[in-house]
Amino acid sequence: YPTLFPYTTLFRSGTIYPLFNRLKKEKYVETYLKESSTGPSRKYYHITADGRTAYNQMRQEWDEFSGVINILLRGVDYNEQK
Repeated sequence: YPTLFPYTTLFRSGTIYPLFNRLKKEKYVETYLKESSTGPSRKYYHITADGRTAYNQMRQEWDEFSGVINILLRGVDYNEQK
C-alpha cells in the first residue's frame, strides 16, 4: 500500500486519531500492535474490505462532484458537453 508520509504534516495528532477511531468504529480499518526496538509498541492501521468498498464509493462520488466543479471553474456550459 502507498504511504501517506508526504501528507502527514498536514494533520496534528488531535485531528488524525479521532478520525482513525471513527474509521475503526465503522469497521473501515483494523488495528494491530507491533513491537518496536526503539520504544513502546506501535499501533498500525489496515483498511478492511468494507473500508475499501466505502473508499471506492466515496471516491466515485468525489470524482463526479469535482468534475462538475472543474467544468464550472473553466466556464464551460455543462449542457454543451453532452
